[in-house]
Amino acid sequence: MNSSAASMDASAAALSAAAAAAPPAAPAQWACRACTFVHDGPENMNFLACALCGTKKVEDAVPPPPDASAPRAIASPPHASAPRAASPPDASGAPDRRPRPRARAPPTIDLTAPDDSDAYVAPRREFNLTAPDDSERAYVAPRRDIDLDSAEEPPRKRPRPAAPTTRVGRWDVSRVGFGTLALGVLYPDGRPPEDAAVSIVRAALARGCTFFDTADCYCADGGDTHYAERLLARALGDADAGSVVVSTKGGNRRRGDGRESKSWAFGHRIAAAEVRPAIAASRAALGRRHPMIWSLHNTDSFEPEGPDFADILRAMRDANDAGDCDALGLSNASARHVDAAAAVLGDRLVAVQNELSFFATQAFKPRKPNAAKSNKAGVVAACAAAGVAFVAFGVFGGLPARQHKRDVAALEPLRRVAERAGASPHAVVLKWLLHRHPAGFVALAGTRRADRVPDVAAVEDLILAPADYDAIDAIKAPQGRR
Repeated sequence: MNSSAASMDASAAALSAAAAAAPPAAPAQWACRACTFVHDGPENMNFLACALCGTKKVEDAVPPPPDASAPRAIASPPHASAPRAASPPDASGAPDRRPRPRARAPPTIDLTAPDDSDAYVAPRREFNLTAPDDSERAYVAPRRDIDLDSAEEPPRKRPRPAAPTTRVGRWDVSRVGFGTLALGVLYPDGRPPEDAAVSIVRAALARGCTFFDTADCYCADGGDTHYAERLLARALGDADAGSVVVSTKGGNRRRGDGRESKSWAFGHRIAAAEVRPAIAASRAALGRRHPMIWSLHNTDSFEPEGPDFADILRAMRDANDAGDCDALGLSNASARHVDAAAAVLGDRLVAVQNELSFFATQAFKPRKPNAAKSNKAGVVAACAAAGVAFVAFGVFGGLPARQHKRDVAALEPLRRVAERAGASPHAVVLKWLLHRHPAGFVALAGTRRADRVPDVAAVEDLILAPADYDAIDAIKAPQGRR
């Protein structure tokens, strides 16, 4: 018994001595499968994520093969403020200077890249774990731009989403059109020079307008007929064929010195025999590059059910069937005119152009039975029933606003809505009109200044609250005579 106990004590002493002489065991390590970063500690510890890349799939972590001489990475990200752990010495006792394993972060998407950089690929950010021990921040690889000389295909600019369109006849056009009245007639301070007017039209085209309105009498006087039509043809000459639609009007005349609002021959009535020559003259001024809609300008000078108006409609129909124009329309028409024209022209009638603004709201109002020929109430509803587009002119005030020396910007409720939306009162007016008439509606915006040409996409993207629309609906403005 004594000898057995002595033998056991000797074995235990030998084991203790061997354990004391053996080098200490290296702590368990595990590596993240996503970024290869090596962590101290056993794999089954309750790590929630990788300390470097944040990967939370701890169950996928693979412990490295046991190698007491392999370098150990720090247990915290390289950008942490804590000092780095010293490298273990090698067999000779000298510090290990071999490069440490480099961890790579997954590729990242550069959200600050410009929209037109479709071909740009954001580089991977590289953390240099061999940086000096006293560095508190990891090294980030510099941004590497794509070499366009070696690229197979240059980067393409990402097109802006197209603005919503509306249907006018067989064409899809922008819901905000451009009118050329202010470029052709004489205001008290004159009209823009022709080159400047051409630039204004081209600015409207560049900002998304694809529906342009004009007339043979948008000019200084009787000797200047078709001025605005020729100007529009010059401005749109470089546009793709068929990319825009031009709507012109005939049947009205200018008189006197051509000063706006004093020289319109509103009572003039074109004869049926004059319709086809008038259409041909407008076609010659505008050319045949783009579709042309010809409208009777002063429709309200005719009795809707009268024989003269019926003769005019038949002459318009014959000219359209002969190819003199691409479609037909009316301007300054009542609901009764729309009904009569639709019965004669059928689907040749594609548009009715009337005044519509806070200062001229008749087109919005319900239709009145047995109303006079000049009464425009119910025209919007009549157009919808006939499948005809409604084209609104004078949306910022037009002639009634000038008569009362008022402008939409002077309406306090509208100004408050514009301030909340961060937009101009004119843009808010356009958005309000398009919101109230989502289909078959074009709002004409004309100006004599290029910096005031509306941006169609910006108007369409403008967001107003329901309360804003209600506040605009409640605006009461003095009504004009037309």
